[in-house]
Amino acid sequence: MECDDVTGGLEFDVESDDDDAINVQESDVLGDISDFWDDLAETSDDQRANPHTKQGSVTEGPNAENGLSRIALDDNKAGMDGLDKQKINDIIFSVSKGSRFYENEARKDEMARKRTERAVQELGRLKSLDLTTERSIVEQLCTKLEAQRDLSKVIVHVDMDAFYCAVEERDDPSLKGKAFAVGGTAMLTTASYAARAFGVRAAMPGYIALRLCPELKFVRPDHRKYSAASEEVRKVFQRYDPNFRPMSLDEAYLDLTPYLSMHPEDTPITVVSRMREEILSETGLTASAGIAANSLLAKVCSDRNKPNGQYFLPFDRESILEFVQALPVRKPPGIGKVTEQFLHALGIRTCKEIWDNRVYLYKLCSAASFDYFMRVVMGIGSSHEDRFGSGPDRKSISHETTFYPTSDATAMRATIRRLSHSLSVEMAEEKIKGNTVTIKLKRSDFRVFQKSKKLMRYLKMEDDIVAVALELLNDELQVNPGIELRLMGVRMSGLASSEVDKNVGIAKVSESSEYLGLIPKHLFSI
Repeated sequence: MECDDVTGGLEFDVESDDDDAINVQESDVLGDISDFWDDLAETSDDQRANPHTKQGSVTEGPNAENGLSRIALDDNKAGMDGLDKQKINDIIFSVSKGSRFYENEARKDEMARKRTERAVQELGRLKSLDLTTERSIVEQLCTKLEAQRDLSKVIVHVDMDAFYCAVEERDDPSLKGKAFAVGGTAMLTTASYAARAFGVRAAMPGYIALRLCPELKFVRPDHRKYSAASEEVRKVFQRYDPNFRPMSLDEAYLDLTPYLSMHPEDTPITVVSRMREEILSETGLTASAGIAANSLLAKVCSDRNKPNGQYFLPFDRESILEFVQALPVRKPPGIGKVTEQFLHALGIRTCKEIWDNRVYLYKLCSAASFDYFMRVVMGIGSSHEDRFGSGPDRKSISHETTFYPTSDATAMRATIRRLSHSLSVEMAEEKIKGNTVTIKLKRSDFRVFQKSKKLMRYLKMEDDIVAVALELLNDELQVNPGIELRLMGVRMSGLASSEVDKNVGIAKVSESSEYLGLIPKHLFSI
């Protein structure tokens, strides 16, 4: 949200309802998954800003590429290089235009455009000022950050390749090489590499995907199967780091420092290569990995040689700076499409240009946003991000599901029960409990709102979670009888370990897991 800057500039703040916008890997530092642009407005990291906005100007209307920036193709994913973005966007916009989804995104896009325009105007004003004092402050802040640089750890980010699709291909060889997606016409959970070649990707409505790829095949999600496969992968992780940190079913961070200390004959490259080979031989699934000095860098590196590859970033300051500053602003975790659009409007397209404009960003952004930008471009990462095995420092854990719009209250309550069940199972697996229950509801017009209840005690049992979540839902149904929903979610926050005097080695869980298989069958259609 926008705040007043005591120095006279615009203050762009980091604020989030669903995620820790700084520490959650897939969030946007200026609010890509938060309410930065719109209170409780859901956005997706699978939608990208217009990459052709010139410095000092803001796109007029929805998007200079012929449509809304929020629904334009995001090709920032493995297997989506060299696509005809203009052709794909034309199809996306033609299918979406006139829908309630399109109108809602247009509203949010216009809000973003106006705020970014104000930032551009403020930048022009700042360039006419003497910022000697601010430059001194910025250099002092960066000096303090540099003192936090830690090159002593070997952190690995492992990301399974197109995980859900890979599991389906493994179990049904007839799918290999075919364009298919896990999900249905309402929403896709993931897409095969063959489907990505047509512009099809996760978090895309299935009916749009069919226009992009008419021969696309839908596969119904099977969460139990994916969970079982994930458990097999995690068994391999545990051999190398018992305190590994899973982010979701298909990705995790490992600290190999202790393992390498006990096996001096090994190198990070050979250990990770062996680990990936073991995953393949024991599960039939491929994994990509990044090896670096911290989680932020390892995350970027894991995408470097996808699929089925790995990348090692040397552990020296010069190599790190050279690597990071050459990256487009969209590549580092935490910088999503909203922030990308903001930076592009300021004429900033690479991480080096973030560094070159650091004084202006210090004036334009909140302290938290500026701190994150500097950590990214210096390749330092969050100060506490790599403290593995120190207990549950995550913010929340949640499950949500998308379905065809319905006003059936009975179906809504059944969905709450299913989501609460899945949430309680995962909480038991991760040995955590929480004291705040939140339900997330997306209406048929795509507006999103949430209702929360903080308790005086901790919950972890399914029945307790169901009771609170249903209470919140019933309260809403009383106020808005007949409300039509298309997405529901249940989240637990205020987390603590459910074990006594025993550390939990997992530090974070994916903030949003979209399990389409949880919804009632009559609400789901392939």
